[in-house]
Amino acid sequence: IPPYNAQQDCHARGYFRSPVVPPVLRRTDQDHGGTGRDGWIVDYIHIFGQGQRYLNRRNWAGAGHSLQQVTGHSHYNTDLKPASGFNGRFGYRRNTPALRQHPSVFGEVTHFPLF
Repeated sequence: IPPYNAQQDCHARGYFRSPVVPPVLRRTDQDHGGTGRDGWIVDYIHIFGQGQRYLNRRNWAGAGHSLQQVTGHSHYNTDLKPASGFNGRFGYRRNTPALRQHPSVFGEVTHFPLF
């Protein structure tokens, strides 16, 4: 996860373009795109550090593109089985005798008022 930089955040763009903020950024020498919360050294390590160099070499070689990595969390729920338990298909409990005798009231005509 890259370090957060408020000046590069699209949601804070309006604040940094307001008439008051750019002169303050120029006066404090922060008008060059900003840095992350922990400073330019952490930003530099994130971009050019050993971990990023490893990822770049691995990706340039074509590794790291398996189906599970590309689909991410979307791949996790692809083969779900229906859950069966006391709640059943319709989402409420059926472990009492009255509910066992009438397993589903959905789509049935009832004499109870709807409101």
